[in-house]
Amino acid sequence: MIAGVRRRLSMLATLFVLLSPASGGAGSRSKDAPDANGPAATAPSSSASATSGAPAPLPPTYAPPPGYVPPPAYVPPNYYYPYPPPQYAAPGYAYPPVVPWTPPQPPPAPPPRTVTAEIGFSSVSAEFEQSFARSLSVFLGPTFSLGWANKNGERATLYTAGGRAGLRVFFSQRAPKGTWFSLQGELLRAWGRFDNGDRVSANGSAYALMFGYTWIFGSAFVLSIGGGLQYVAVDLGFPEANLGFRGLLPAFRGAIGYAF
Repeated sequence: MIAGVRRRLSMLATLFVLLSPASGGAGSRSKDAPDANGPAATAPSSSASATSGAPAPLPPTYAPPPGYVPPPAYVPPNYYYPYPPPQYAAPGYAYPPVVPWTPPQPPPAPPPRTVTAEIGFSSVSAEFEQSFARSLSVFLGPTFSLGWANKNGERATLYTAGGRAGLRVFFSQRAPKGTWFSLQGELLRAWGRFDNGDRVSANGSAYALMFGYTWIFGSAFVLSIGGGLQYVAVDLGFPEANLGFRGLLPAFRGAIGYAF
């Protein structure tokens, strides 16, 4: 009986030795020990890769496939500038050269002076006009005309000569071109002879307010048209009577000439 107990204790001690890690049993095989299927794989440690000096592999660089066409440049909504901004320009976009902005230039000024002739039904006159400011000009010139007078059934032809001068104010363009308003005065002298031989003479004056327009074509040809009212005062002197006329009459202007 004692021998049986000893035999059982010996078997338990042997089994304990076989199962303990220090005994090198099947349950305590080292990770580096070779396996029945082959040598055990060992994972490289981080310290080994750090001390070896080999750089970590980089990811491959992306390259577009052959025949790839980039999409057109994106322009934000409501963007009205004629060229796309740099952050939205397509690759290789060439901007046009920058042209400096210049303010619009005013139209060239017309010639500062004109010479015109005015031919009426029974009168002719010449005029020289000179602008001395953007909106002002002065003019003067001689006048010649024919008139008639009746006395007791007898008729006399009157020859009239005088001079005219005035000022024009321009509104729409630069003088002497455009819409104008003028104030002018005229002095005249008339003389003639009746059929019976009596001589007649007259002194007169006229003052006119007129509106009109002057065109200058090709910086040379002048056409001026206007109209208004004039006050005329004429005194006719006869040996035995003194007759005349005072009152308002229409005034007209229609002249052509040359600008220089």
